[in-house]
Amino acid sequence: MNFVDRLAMYSVTIKRLYPERANSFFTDLLTFLTATAHAMTTIAIDKLPNSIDIIHSSLSVLTPKGYVSENMVSQYEELQCWLTEEAKKFEHQQKYDKMKKRVRIDMDQMTPPDDFRLLPVLPCALDISHNQRPFLRKNIVEGKYRDGNHYLDVQFRLLREDFVRPLRNGINDFRSDTRKKINDVRIYRRVTISEPRLVGRRICHFVHLNQMNRIRLENSKRLLFGNLLCFSKDNFSTIILGSVADREVENLKKGILGVEFESDQEFHDMSGEFVMIESRAYFMAYKHVLKALQEIPDDGLPLAPYIVHVEQDVEAPEYLPIGQRYDLRIIKKPRMMKSSEAYSSLINFTGELDIEEPVEGELMHLANIPIEEPLHQRWPTSEQFGLDDSQLRALRSALTKQLAIIQGPPGTGKTFLGLKIVHTLLHNSDIWKQDNPTPILVVCFTNHALDQFLEGMTSYTNKIVRVGSRTKSEIIEGFQINKLVHTIGGRGMPASVRERFSTVRCELMNLEVEINRLRAVLDECKASTGILSLQLFVREKVIPDHIRLQFERVKYDRKLAAWLLYNVSPQQAASFTSSSKQKHSNDNIEQQPQTEPSDEYDDDVEELLGMEERDRLLDVGDDDRNDDTPMLTSSYIGYEVRDQELVLELAEFQQKYETDEDETALLQCNIIAGQREVLQYGFNVPEIPTQKMEEIEDKLLNVWNLDPISRWQMYKYWLRKLANLATNTMKVLDGKYKSKARAMNEVKDQEYLHCMRNTSIVGMTTTAAAQYNRVLKDLSPAIVVVEEAAEILESHIITSLTANCKHLVMIGDHQQLRPSATVYELATKFGLETSLFERMIKNGLAYETLEYQHRMRPSISRLLVPAVYPQLKDHPSVNKSPSIKGLRKDVFFITHEINERAEADDNNSHENLHEAELVMGLCRHLMLQGYSHNDVTILTPYSGQFFLLRKLQRQQIACTGVRICVVDNFQGEENDIILLSLVRSNVEGKILCGLNHQCPKKCYQECGPCMVVVKKKLPCAHIHNIECHIDPKRHPCPTVVEKEIPHCQHKVNMPCHKDPKTFPCPEKCDTRVDCGHMCRQKCHATQDPDHLTYNCYEKCTRINTGCTQQHPCLKKCYEDCGACTVKIRKVLPCQHPLDNVECSMPVENIECKKNCKRNLPCGHHCKKLCYEKCGDCKVKVKRTVPSCGHEATMPCSETPTVKFCDGPCIKKLSCGHPCKRLCKDKCTDECLELVSSGNKCPNHHDIQLPCYLVRKVKGEDAWQYCKKPCDKTLECEHTCIGECGRCFQGRLHVACNKPCKRPLVCGHICKQPCSAACPPCQEPCQWKCVHSKCRQKCGLQCTPCKEPCEWKCEHLKCDNYCGDKCSRKPCNHPCKKVLKCGHPCVGFCGDPCPPLCRKCNNDELTDIILSGNEDEPDARFVLLEDCGHTIEVEGLEGWLQQEAAEIRMKDCPKCRSTIYNNRRYQHIILQTYQVVMKVKDFYIKHKNKNKTTKKDIVLILQNPKLCNYWPTEAVKLTNSLGINTKKHKYLNDGELQLIHFQAQVLEKAANVLHSCDNEEVQSSHYLLDIKQAKNQTKEGKRLKQNLQSVVDRIMERTLIVSPQMMKEVSCELQRQMILPPYWKFQEKVGSMTGGDLQNIKGKLEVLMDPTVIFDEELDRRVRRLLKESEKYFGGLGISESERVMILNAMGLKQGHWYKCPNNHIYCIGECGGAMEEAQCPYCTATIGGQSHALRGDNTVASEMDHATHPAWSQHYNMGNFNLDNI
Repeated sequence: MNFVDRLAMYSVTIKRLYPERANSFFTDLLTFLTATAHAMTTIAIDKLPNSIDIIHSSLSVLTPKGYVSENMVSQYEELQCWLTEEAKKFEHQQKYDKMKKRVRIDMDQMTPPDDFRLLPVLPCALDISHNQRPFLRKNIVEGKYRDGNHYLDVQFRLLREDFVRPLRNGINDFRSDTRKKINDVRIYRRVTISEPRLVGRRICHFVHLNQMNRIRLENSKRLLFGNLLCFSKDNFSTIILGSVADREVENLKKGILGVEFESDQEFHDMSGEFVMIESRAYFMAYKHVLKALQEIPDDGLPLAPYIVHVEQDVEAPEYLPIGQRYDLRIIKKPRMMKSSEAYSSLINFTGELDIEEPVEGELMHLANIPIEEPLHQRWPTSEQFGLDDSQLRALRSALTKQLAIIQGPPGTGKTFLGLKIVHTLLHNSDIWKQDNPTPILVVCFTNHALDQFLEGMTSYTNKIVRVGSRTKSEIIEGFQINKLVHTIGGRGMPASVRERFSTVRCELMNLEVEINRLRAVLDECKASTGILSLQLFVREKVIPDHIRLQFERVKYDRKLAAWLLYNVSPQQAASFTSSSKQKHSNDNIEQQPQTEPSDEYDDDVEELLGMEERDRLLDVGDDDRNDDTPMLTSSYIGYEVRDQELVLELAEFQQKYETDEDETALLQCNIIAGQREVLQYGFNVPEIPTQKMEEIEDKLLNVWNLDPISRWQMYKYWLRKLANLATNTMKVLDGKYKSKARAMNEVKDQEYLHCMRNTSIVGMTTTAAAQYNRVLKDLSPAIVVVEEAAEILESHIITSLTANCKHLVMIGDHQQLRPSATVYELATKFGLETSLFERMIKNGLAYETLEYQHRMRPSISRLLVPAVYPQLKDHPSVNKSPSIKGLRKDVFFITHEINERAEADDNNSHENLHEAELVMGLCRHLMLQGYSHNDVTILTPYSGQFFLLRKLQRQQIACTGVRICVVDNFQGEENDIILLSLVRSNVEGKILCGLNHQCPKKCYQECGPCMVVVKKKLPCAHIHNIECHIDPKRHPCPTVVEKEIPHCQHKVNMPCHKDPKTFPCPEKCDTRVDCGHMCRQKCHATQDPDHLTYNCYEKCTRINTGCTQQHPCLKKCYEDCGACTVKIRKVLPCQHPLDNVECSMPVENIECKKNCKRNLPCGHHCKKLCYEKCGDCKVKVKRTVPSCGHEATMPCSETPTVKFCDGPCIKKLSCGHPCKRLCKDKCTDECLELVSSGNKCPNHHDIQLPCYLVRKVKGEDAWQYCKKPCDKTLECEHTCIGECGRCFQGRLHVACNKPCKRPLVCGHICKQPCSAACPPCQEPCQWKCVHSKCRQKCGLQCTPCKEPCEWKCEHLKCDNYCGDKCSRKPCNHPCKKVLKCGHPCVGFCGDPCPPLCRKCNNDELTDIILSGNEDEPDARFVLLEDCGHTIEVEGLEGWLQQEAAEIRMKDCPKCRSTIYNNRRYQHIILQTYQVVMKVKDFYIKHKNKNKTTKKDIVLILQNPKLCNYWPTEAVKLTNSLGINTKKHKYLNDGELQLIHFQAQVLEKAANVLHSCDNEEVQSSHYLLDIKQAKNQTKEGKRLKQNLQSVVDRIMERTLIVSPQMMKEVSCELQRQMILPPYWKFQEKVGSMTGGDLQNIKGKLEVLMDPTVIFDEELDRRVRRLLKESEKYFGGLGISESERVMILNAMGLKQGHWYKCPNNHIYCIGECGGAMEEAQCPYCTATIGGQSHALRGDNTVASEMDHATHPAWSQHYNMGNFNLDNI
C-alpha cells in the first residue's frame, strides 16, 4: 500500500503544478483504487480511507476551477462510503469468528454427550429438524488423541455429519421457502411408491417420478446407485429413508426408480404422493464405514500407538524377529517366486505363470539379507537391486516398520514399488505366516487403481481374490470373488457351509416363487391385462361355492372368458370405443414427443458414468449358481385370455389373410377384434362399493343372467378380494424373505472367507472393506497395503484394518489429491480432508519420499520443482524424450477470454465451445504430423466439456480413436502427449479451483508479462511491432523476402522466418507427362518428381475401344477408355434399321423387335416379331367339325375338334331328355328339364321339378320350386312379380322393382324403385331470386338471400332482405307498360309482365277457367315465372289459398309445376316452404339419430355364432365394408343400411340355429377358434335349410331393401324360431291321444299355415298353445323369473326337485330324500320312492335348481358341495 500512499501524495503535485492533467489522472486513479478495494478488501478498509481523504482535499480545490467534474467527486465519496460499510462488516465478522472459534475450542475440550456407538447411523427426524449445532470435535491433525474412544468418536461424528448436514440444510431450506434455489439436495415432487418387488434378492419398492420430461435420468448423475433418498408427505415432520438400489435404463426413461428402504415402513402410510429429496452423497460408503466404526472396540484399534498417540518411533512388525533375513533376489529377478505362493491349490487356473523357483547359488549376494540392518552396512547397493536410492530406502522402510509411509510424487513409481513390496513379502511369507497364515490385504480408493495394482501382481501369483464391485479388467475378471466361489463349487466348500447354503437357498427360492406369484396377482388386480383363470379364484377361495358350482356345470374350457367376453351389446361396445378413443387422444396430447439424443451421446454418458457406477455397485448379488432363480411370468397365476395374446393372434390371422386370402382367417380377425374391444370395455367398467357387491354375491342364483356390465363389476370385485388376500400374505412373506436373505448373506460371507483364507492376496476398495468388515475380522490379515492412501478419508482406512493387523504400508502423495468431503466447513475447519497418511507425516512419523521421476520431460517437471517437490529429480531416461513434431515447444499454455456457456447442465458441469474447438484443432494437427491416436490423450475436469469434445471428435475423422477422458478417471495413467482443457472463463472470474470461489483478477499471481506493443529489431535485422515480453530471438519474422528453394532452384517470395527447405514451392510444374499433357500441379520436386502416381485430368485424346466410326473418348485422360458408348444408327442382318445403338455393340447380338414381314405356308402373314421363329398361325378360320357336323371357329394351325364347337349338344341324357349344354362341354348328370313331381304347394299349385330332383325332393322341401306367379298385391299396391316358391308361398315377397313416381313434398317426382323408402329429393333446387340461385340438392335446406329486396314500384317498396317475408303488400294498380305488340300489359304494377296480350293471345290467355273472370275486359293476370304460364289473379289466389290434403309446395293450376319464385304471392310460398322445411328437418334429424355406422355392423359381424353358422355370408359383408383392406371404401347411407340389415338377419338366423343345437355344439361357438357345427341335431339341420333360403334372399340384395321386406323377413325368422318346439310338439302328440291335445294340435296347424305371414300376434298365440301343451308332456312351463321366485319362496337347497316319468316337476321337503310313493297330479304316474331311494323312473330336475344329484345320496356330498368347506 506504500504505492497507493505515494499516488495520493502525487495528487497534491497535480493540483499545484499540472491542473490540466487532473481529469485524466483522477479518472485513472479512481479505476485503480476501485479495483484494489474489491480485490484486497481487508487491506483496503485499513489503508485506503486516509489516502482518499488526501485525494478529496485536492479535488475540492480543482472542482470550482472546472478542472474536475462534480461527478468525479461524488464517485470518490461513494468509494469512501463503501469502504466504511465493509469495515463495519469486517469488524462484525471478526467478532463472530472469535466467538465461533471459542465455542469450537470449548467443544473440542468437552466430553461427548452420548456414546457414539449408540447413535443411529441413519439420520432421524430430530437430526433433520434440529437447529442446534451438533456436537463435533476437530480431527486432531497435529497432536495426539486421548485414547481410542476419543479417536473413534471424533471420526464417527465428523463422518456422520458430512452426509447428514447437506440433507438437513436442503430439507430446512425446502421447508422455509419452496421457491428458493436449493443446491444441497435435489427435490422431486408428486412421487408415488408402488408395491415391493424382488430385485437381486433384495426387496425393492419402485418409485414413480412425475414431471421428469426435461431431464434424461439415465444420462444424468442424478439418482446414482447408493444415493440417499428421503421421503415425506407432511413437510418432513416424519421421514422415510431409502437408497437407490436399481436404476435400470428402460425404467429410468419412464421415470421409475428402484429404492431399498432403510427405514421400517410398516409404521408409515406408503400410499399417496410424497416429496422425495435426494442427497448427492454416496450413502452406502457412509453407511458401511459408520457401522464398522461403531463395531471397533476401544482396545481393538490396531496400531494405536501411532494412529492415536502419534508416537514417532515406529518399531518393526511383531512377526519379524531380531536378526531375521530375507531373500531379496526377486527384486533383481522378477520371475523368481516360490510356488507355494504363486499357484493356488484351491483353484486351477488355465493360464501358466512365467515364474522360476529359487535356485541355490543364484544371486546369492541378495539371497540372505539381514532385513533390520542399516542400509549402509550389510545391505547391497541400489545398483545391485536395480533401484534408485530413494526406492531402496522406501523398500527397507516398508519391510521393517509396523507403519510404513511412502510418498511418491507423480511418475516416481509408486505402483512399481508397491508391487515389489508385495512380491517380497509373498516370497518370504514363511516368516510372517508362522503364527497367523493369512493373506495380504490390498486396499485402494478406486476400482480402477485396484485393478491396475492387482494386474501387476498376476505376473508372479494367481492366488488372488478381488472383492467388491465388478471389474472392467479382463485379467482380473477371473479373480472376482463370486467367480471363484462358483468355480470352487459346493464340493470345495466345507460341509457345514455347503449344507447350510443348500438349505437356505431352497427356502429362498420357495419364497421367491410365492412372492413372485403374489406380485403377479397384485399387478393384474391393479392393471388388468387379461382375464384370470377360474382355478385361481377357486384355489384362493375368492368365489363362493354356490357360484363356483354354476361355473363348473358349463362345458366351456375358459369359463370366465365365456362369461365376460360375450353377449355385450353393440351399443355398450360402441360407447366404450368412443370413450377409449377420447382417452387415447388425450394421452397423445399429454405425451409430447421428446427429442432424443443420439446413440453416440448415450455411449459417451455410459462411459463417463459407468466408472462411477461400477465403483458403487458391489458384486454381491451376482451368483452364477442362481441361474434357476424363478423369473416372474404369467404362468405363476394363469390366464384364460390375455390382451397381448389376442393382439398376437390378430396379427397372425391378418397376415394369413393377406398372404393366403383365407376367408376363415378374415372371420377370425373380426372375432378377435371384437373380443379385444369387449376386454378393453370391461377393464374400464366403473367399480361398485364392496358392501353392495357382497349383497349381490350372496343373493346371486345364476351368474349367467347378469348383464355384461354387472358381470365385469362382479369380476372386479373378485379381483379386489384377491388383491387384499395377496397383500396380507405378501407382508408376512416379506419379513420371512428378509430373514432368509440375511441368512444367505451370512452363508456367502462364510464362502468368501473360505476363498480368502486359501489365497495370498485379497484386493478390496475401501467401501468393500467396510461392508465386509466382519469377514475381515474373521480373516484377520496381518499385513495391509494401502494404495492411494493420501486420497482416502482416515475413517475409511481405519475400518479396513482389523485388530490383528501387524503391518500397515501406506503409499500415496498428500501433495496431489486430498480426501474429498461433502461439507466444506468440515473439510477445512475440522480437518476432515486430512488423510491418515498426511496426519502421520505432519506429526513427525518417519516417511520416505521417492525422488526420481520417470515420466515427465524436464520442461514439465520444472513446473513442480522446487515449488511443490523441492527434492524431486529427473531420471536420465526423461531427457531422451523426442520433441513434439509440429510444435515449437513441448510445454505451453494458451490463455483466452472467450467465456464458457453461461448455464451449467444438470450435473453442475460446464463447457467452453471455443476451447473445445481449439483443443480438437490442435489434436488434428498432431495427428497430421504422423502421431498415432494412442499417443495423444485429451483431458478435462468437467463432464460437460467431455461430451462437447466427444461431439467435435466425431466431426474430425483424423482424431478418431484419440482418448478423451475426465481428469478424475485418468489417475495413475500416462501418455506421450496430454492436451488439457480447463474450461472455466467467465465474467465473474470463477476459475478452476476446488471451491469455486470468486477470484480477484490475478491477485494471487505476479503482475504477469507486459502486453505493451513496441518496436523491436529481430535477429534478421527487420523491425516489427511486438509485445514487450516477447523475446525477439523467438519471434517469427513476417517480412516477405525472396529465397531460393534448394530442391528446384526456384526463387520465390516467403516470410523471412520460413525455411526454404520445408517451404512449398508455389511455381507451376512444367513437366510433360507420358500422355502428352502438361502437369497441372505446383512444383513437387520432393514428392513424386517422376509423376509415377500422377493422374491427368485433361480430356482423353484416344479413340474408344471397338469403335467403328472413330468417336473420341469422353473420359478423363487417366481413366481407361472402355467400349464406345456413342448412340448411332445400324442396319441389322434382317435389313431393318435400328436407332440409338451403342457403337461398340455387334449387330449379330441385337434382337430385332419389329414385326415379321414373311408369309406362312398357309398363306397368312406371320404375326410374330422379326427375331422370333415363324409358325403357329393364330388367324381365326371357320371349319366343319367331323364328329358333330357343326361349323366352328378356330386358329388356322389347329385341327377341327369338338372342343372348338359352340353349337348345341346332339346327345341325349340317361333320362331320355336332350342335353341342354354346348357341344364342347361335358354332358351333365343333372337334367334340368321340368317335369311334374306330384307335389303341391300350400297354395295348391302343381310343382314341376328339374328331372334330376323328382325322386330326391318331396313334400315341404319341394315348395320352394313352385314356379306359379305369386300375383299378390304388395303394400305399394303393385302386383308381386315373383314366383310362389321364391315368395315363400306369400310370406316373403321378392322386392318390387317398378319406379315409385310418387310426388315428394318439394313437388318433384320420386325416381327411386318402388321397394325403397322415398329419400330426400336429389333434384337441383329451383329456389332462386334476382340476385342468385340455390345450388344445393332440393332435399336440403336453402340459405335465405341476404341482399336487399328489389320488389318495388312507384307505389310501394319492400325494406326487408330478399329471402325474408316482404314488408309491403302486392300493388293492385294496373301495369302501365306496353307489350311488343303495342297493346297494354294485363299484369300489375311492379310485377313481371305476362307475355300474353288480351287481344293478340286471348284464347291462350283464357284457356283455363278458375274464377270465371278471365274474359272480363278489366281482368288482371299474374305470370308464374317457374313454368311461364299466365293465370287470372282471383282464380290463382283461390287456388293458392285452398287447403291441401298432404304437405307439398304450391303448384301451377295449369301444368302442376311447383311454384318457387313469385313476389306477389311470396308470403304464401314462404309459409308453405317453411312447413316443407320442417318435414325435411324431421327427416334429416331422424336419419342422423338412427344413422347406421360401419362400427355398428362390425360389432354384429364379430359375433362368433354368426361367423360359425354363416361364414361365407360374413366374409361377403366384411369385404363389402372394406374391413382389413388398406384402401378406404366409401359407402352411402343406403348401402350401410342394407349391409346392417343383412348382418342383423345373419345374427338372428345364427341365434335361431344356436337355440336348437345340442349343448356341446353350443359351447363350441364361444371358443376363440371358428368350428363348423358338425354335431347339429336333426331339427337343426332341417332348420338350416329353411334359413338358408331366407339368408340367400337377403344376401342377393345389392342396393336397397324395402320396409315390407324388412317386416316379412323379421316375421319369417320368428316363424323359423318357433318351428323346433312346434316340431317337437308334433313328434310327441303323434303317440298320444286325448281331446285336449288334438284340439291344441288343430289350432296350431291353423296358426302355422305356411301361406300366412307369421306376425307378432300369431307368435304369441302359438307360444301360448305350446306352453299349454307342456302340462300334458312335462317341463317347467314357466319363465325364468317365475322359476327364481318359486325357488326363493320354497327356500330349499339343491337336489330337492325331481321329475316324474312324464317330466312333470315336483319337490320333496325336509332332507330331500324319498320316503314314500305317490301319484303325479298331472298324469297320475308314480312318483317318490322308499328309504331315501328315488324310484328308477324318476330323475333329478336339473332344469329347476341346476342340481346334478339328489339331496340325499352318496353323490350329493361329492357333487353338490365342496369338501374343503366341510
